[in-house]
Amino acid sequence: MKVGIIGDGLWGTALGKLARRGGHELVINSGIDTASDAALQFKDMDIWLVAVPGKFFRAGTARFKSAYNKQPIIICSKGIEPDTYKTMAEILVDLFPASKNKIGVLSGPQFADEVASGLKTGSLIAGSGPVLKVARELFAEFYLEESGDVIGAEIAGAGKNAVSLVFGYYKFRAAGRNEVALMISRAWSEVINIGQALGGRGETFAGLAGVGDLFLSAANGGGRNYAAGVAIARREPIVGTVEGIDAIKGLVNIAAAHKIGVPVLSAMAKLLPR
Repeated sequence: MKVGIIGDGLWGTALGKLARRGGHELVINSGIDTASDAALQFKDMDIWLVAVPGKFFRAGTARFKSAYNKQPIIICSKGIEPDTYKTMAEILVDLFPASKNKIGVLSGPQFADEVASGLKTGSLIAGSGPVLKVARELFAEFYLEESGDVIGAEIAGAGKNAVSLVFGYYKFRAAGRNEVALMISRAWSEVINIGQALGGRGETFAGLAGVGDLFLSAANGGGRNYAAGVAIARREPIVGTVEGIDAIKGLVNIAAAHKIGVPVLSAMAKLLPR
């Protein structure tokens, strides 16, 4: 199978190693500078994987517009676009209207270095039947949960980043461990309420893309989102790209549009850098 990967960071590189181990032909977007280069190298790919961070997702995929040939596209990023508060799937439909029924989401408890090394892991793959069929072959190493719940998978992934940031903040600010657990639980309930209001399924938030991914963050310090929460609590500068910041802002705005109360996420949003 011919696999095109958009995004050459740690996660995109890890997915590339996975594809190569499976014997697939691979093109990764490193070195592609123009739309004509993209069209030449990506047009004949059987499937695209997009591993561009949410903040740069639209710009990172837009240059491949002329290359799109109705291939399945699997979103491997977790986030909500700043300013528009759109999900990654909504951005893809904006850019590639013909992709509407060919979009999938890969989301679960996965550290890039372990996927790159071939260590055991699992994930949810959400999408239509044709997307799931291709994903089974490509992600044969993974324990896979399958679902048609694309919006639930996206909100769960973005929500995990948001709650990881909340976790870091309260780990430093809370009076004790009980309060930390209380605030994480409340924040996650708010994420679930938003997801279900958008049509997401409860089981998505209870599975690998939801609590599975949240457990990974909680058990291992939460990575960049957790560190950002700690930095906010300590009034220190935030380092690097932190997807949980845009995720919280996006979730709070989506909640407001649907008249959903999200007191924990709203309080956290007020503490975020402008």
